[in-house]
Amino acid sequence: MTKKNIAKSLKENIEIFQKTLDYVSDLRIRILKIGSKPYIDGAILYIDGIADTEKIQEYLVVPLLSLNSANDDEAFIDEIAYRHIKTADVDVVESFQPLIDGVLLGKAVILLDHNTKGIVTETAQWKERIVAEAVNERAYRGPLIGCTEKLKTNLNLIRSLVKTPKLCIRSMKVGILSKTDVSIVYIRDIATEKNVTEVMNRIQRINVKYLLEARIIEDYIEGKRKTFFPLSLSTERPDSIGAALYDGRIAILVDGTPEAILVPTVFWQFFQFPDDYYGKFGRFITRPLRFLCFLTTIYLPGLYTAIMRFHKDVLPANDLKSSLLAHTLIPIWAEVLILLILLHIINDASFRLPKSTVFSLSILGTIIVGDAALSSKFVHPLSLFIVGVCFITGYPLVNRGFLSAVIALRFLLFFIGGFLGLSCLGIVSLLLIIYAASLKSLGVPYLAPLIPFHPNEWKDTFYRGNLDDITNSPHTFPSKENKE
Repeated sequence: MTKKNIAKSLKENIEIFQKTLDYVSDLRIRILKIGSKPYIDGAILYIDGIADTEKIQEYLVVPLLSLNSANDDEAFIDEIAYRHIKTADVDVVESFQPLIDGVLLGKAVILLDHNTKGIVTETAQWKERIVAEAVNERAYRGPLIGCTEKLKTNLNLIRSLVKTPKLCIRSMKVGILSKTDVSIVYIRDIATEKNVTEVMNRIQRINVKYLLEARIIEDYIEGKRKTFFPLSLSTERPDSIGAALYDGRIAILVDGTPEAILVPTVFWQFFQFPDDYYGKFGRFITRPLRFLCFLTTIYLPGLYTAIMRFHKDVLPANDLKSSLLAHTLIPIWAEVLILLILLHIINDASFRLPKSTVFSLSILGTIIVGDAALSSKFVHPLSLFIVGVCFITGYPLVNRGFLSAVIALRFLLFFIGGFLGLSCLGIVSLLLIIYAASLKSLGVPYLAPLIPFHPNEWKDTFYRGNLDDITNSPHTFPSKENKE
């Protein structure tokens, strides 16, 4: 129905409009008599609540009622649009589809009797969260603001940081039933044109009814090859987005999502945080410590279970050994598994419960349940300590979409070590490295610049080098033809 052209009858057009929107109660229709004798019937259509009625009154109603003459020529509606309407954005269309889309976006539509054209004007007034401090990526120094759910606000924040005429923004709409605005942002001559084209092609292939969150975009950008390693990086900080653009990466922003997706992404970028560039402290030790935390959180449960089950001979032959091997009510592997699941549930619940109850949950889960489990000899004290250290060392890596990989690797290596021993744990570790080296993000090897070997890029990988060297040197991604 919405693909048909606008009819000459104003009454018929209004009826089509109402029927297409299923006679919604918040559709407002302002009937006008435009011009003096002879006059023409007209109507302004908009949705109450998302359109700014003050703009409609000042920029549409007043100018239209001020017209002294009117006629039913096709050119008359063009004259109204380009000489009398005072809004910044005005379009003249001939079919219903842009009229319906415009009203759903908060715009106002003007229709005239005996005229087969319509006017779409910008009058949207969406409610949005104010620009506030980044919630999930806090830094002790540097900019504090984070992205919001409004795409235009986020693009404004990016433009305030990346002040160059080479900043390019390509806009698209995704969705069949409901169309969502998506913007691809990059810097011309820095980002690879092949990567930009590939990103746009993958987004254009998205065929979904609606898009409420950016996860679908990530799935298409990462390609058909599914993996628990994230091949794109998410950030809510405009300064991180700006730095990524200067590095030659591409940012994808979705209306309604307070984060940006950055591609191409390599493994080591999940250990880089804004604090590294805003302070002098820890430039050589912070990232190695984060990588050590990563190895600890994924390997510690598996190593502990493997030693306690299959390699008890490595334990010291004294009273400590007998203490470590003290019997509990359940097997050692079951202890660790139950503690991993329990703490994972507590972590998951802490993100969903009201803030006022999170502290109570922490006390109940970590102290009362833990103390009861130890007193009843349900679990060994060392098992509780091992799992606690495992979770603590995982907290520095929870942001930017890397948590899913940490959890998957933690459970995988636990089952391998707990049921097959250290030898199989070493073999699986080697296979994981080979597997990660085979992954590509938009044609860029996932373990670059280590595999393939590019030591000239190490200055911002394993440690934070001199800022002038990082800023001025070109970042070259070892990209090959995309075989995904």
